[in-house]
Amino acid sequence: MCGDLSTISLLLGVVPSVYISRFTTRSNTAEIAMGAMGQTHRSQYHERLAWKHINFGHPTDGLHEPISFSETQLARKLFDIYLRMFSYDDLRKKNAMLFLNKPQAQWMIQSSVIIHYSRRSFALLPAHIRTRARSDWNRVIHDLQGLIQQDRTLITGSNFFQETICQFTLAGFGPPRFSLVDSKQFRSQEDIPIFRSWSKVPEVVTIALVVPHHVIARVQSDLSDIGTPFFQCEIQLASMHGAFACISGSFGKLGVSGEGENKVAVIVEDRTGINGTSPMIVSFPILSSTLIYLSRGTVGLAISPTSGNPVLIQKLGLQLSLFNVPSTDERYAHILRRAPTTGNDTINSEYSLIPPKLDVESQGHPIHVEMDKSNTEVQSLTAHVNIVDPVGQASLASGCGVIVEQLSLNKTKLHVDQYEPVISFPLPVDVANAKLRIAWKSKYVEVRVVESLHHQ
Repeated sequence: MCGDLSTISLLLGVVPSVYISRFTTRSNTAEIAMGAMGQTHRSQYHERLAWKHINFGHPTDGLHEPISFSETQLARKLFDIYLRMFSYDDLRKKNAMLFLNKPQAQWMIQSSVIIHYSRRSFALLPAHIRTRARSDWNRVIHDLQGLIQQDRTLITGSNFFQETICQFTLAGFGPPRFSLVDSKQFRSQEDIPIFRSWSKVPEVVTIALVVPHHVIARVQSDLSDIGTPFFQCEIQLASMHGAFACISGSFGKLGVSGEGENKVAVIVEDRTGINGTSPMIVSFPILSSTLIYLSRGTVGLAISPTSGNPVLIQKLGLQLSLFNVPSTDERYAHILRRAPTTGNDTINSEYSLIPPKLDVESQGHPIHVEMDKSNTEVQSLTAHVNIVDPVGQASLASGCGVIVEQLSLNKTKLHVDQYEPVISFPLPVDVANAKLRIAWKSKYVEVRVVESLHHQ
């Protein structure tokens, strides 16, 4: 899950139902019996989890309790998830496999390739969280990008930093750390052919690369031997290098028309695919500022180092580069405002997969999330309840007692004399040791509780 159960449930807005209901519709009795018949004792069994909303589909009176985080805590939590998602880029873990026995090494290798994340999937995570959480998101993403840039744990992961920033921009966060304001100043000092004929340059553009068929055919049999290889596009200038794994590819012919920002590209696909003779058309998004700084470099297609074997390294070199051309070579590299389409496309694709932002007018009682000192688990949830009812305000002003009652796993009722608002928490909670902060003059009550999901 790349994180603590309660924290991930809170960020995503869903919980594993079996932890709440304490039962499941799928039995693992057969698996237990098979394990008992085997030669070795099995220490674990598979459990299928169904993730559901905390209310399990029951009506919530249309109220939405927005959650809030400390910007620093949220950025560090997202960075921790990032390190876990891309742990296969940690060379120290790979080197540690050399000292494991064969069964342990096989298990680590198999588990490392079960799920292979991309920077796009990571960028969409905070984009989803933003639909649930109130925070200074510009600061959160700025701090997160700084943590990623300074990271020395995922050594090879640093090659994907530019792609990570690009995907944050596509997910609706901005401006990027290296904006067009800086690149305009750079362009004014250098004679750069890229974007010379453009009247307006967007933050993100697309590079479409035409890879001759013989390049792929040269290693086709070797690629078949290693299963499904991971391709990635690369842009390089001297020691500066950027890798892009979120790519689209197909075999066919690329038709290009127009100039500048009006240039469009259409792919006529070759149904024979790799068995035909057509080139491979690969495209990927990139920040225009990145492209400006590296415009005198090369762009190309390579095989991810994770797919390398001695035969491929002997043919292609340690970088496993398949094809490289100058980024200004319009025979093979095309800079586009939009990604290429096919003749069957009816949707104008601009990588628009941005979740909606949080409604600032969301109703309900705001819930503030406090993480523990290690920033790994949720320490407490604090609900802020404004007493807006005149009767409740009068009761609070008179100094009446205030108590909190548990209604269900995640719902509590606040008793201010006859005024009884219901608080819906985003996780199961335990109000046995709830702490109340009562503002008699300002007319609000804060209820601080401890989540109980990890105790279920």
